[in-house]
Amino acid sequence: MSATTFGISGVVFGVSGLNGFVVSTATFANKVANQVNIEDENGNVVHRRFDDAETEISVDMKFAGGTIPTVGTTFTYAGVEYIVTAADVKRENKGFQTVGIKGLTSEYITLS
Repeated sequence: MSATTFGISGVVFGVSGLNGFVVSTATFANKVANQVNIEDENGNVVHRRFDDAETEISVDMKFAGGTIPTVGTTFTYAGVEYIVTAADVKRENKGFQTVGIKGLTSEYITLS
């Protein structure tokens, strides 16, 4: 009997539209690339500027025939395109192959 799955979300890698992974977890972290502090004569921070917002994503997925992404390529998750910064593969004796990827998107970088 062939496998049947329900209630899964897929990740589409790059412009090629490849999928083949079942997402088990997705973690998002928002941060800024630039932070500038202005201090007064006593060394107290009186002004803080945050610029170049970034979102980092970590996605753990079960392998389902897809192509493992390479660092420097892009993938799209939930309508947002990310640059792959890391890709890890974990194989188990009893279980499915797991793929973990990390991606980054920046406020001033346009991905095409």
